Amino acid sequence: MPKQYAAPAKAISTLSGGAATAAAPRSLFRHPKRDDEEYPSEEYIDKWVTDNGAVGDSTVFYTAGADSAQANAFAGEVGGKAWSLVYDPDMQENWSGSCYDNPDEGREVINRMGQVLAKHSTGTTCVLMKPGNAPRAFWLWEEYPVLAGKGITITPVNADDTSKRKTYVTHKNP
Repeated sequence: MPKQYAAPAKAISTLSGGAATAAAPRSLFRHPKRDDEEYPSEEYIDKWVTDNGAVGDSTVFYTAGADSAQANAFAGEVGGKAWSLVYDPDMQENWSGSCYDNPDEGREVINRMGQVLAKHSTGTTCVLMKPGNAPRAFWLWEEYPVLAGKGITITPVNADDTSKRKTYVTHKNP
């Protein structure tokens, strides 16, 4: 059974009979700029990134045990963007959280976000990885194929010592 959410006071509406009733939970989690009932499509996310994300050269991805804090710090060093610098955590929660009644769709929204981030990446792109850890499926199946399909140069960077960089060998850890 899907998790039930309590409607905040502003979501209470009055029916014609004067009785107050809570609005449908789904409406509480839809992105405020969306007026349809579908979860964010790839096209919607793409337009949002185009309008707000400023993704381009020096996009930083992370996998294999590296985390968002490391990616953000490294993105600052190279003048680039990482996931949470493009997608505010509230935006991610808003988009994927709107799928609380369908976890598979929530995962698909996250997949779309990764694909769009890769699609907007240009120039040299870095992927932070911790030595000895295998790349995660999200990188292997969602982000990497888009970058590779565009012919983007990918530079693996040691997440524990960002001065250590190598040429990317498909799905091998530096």
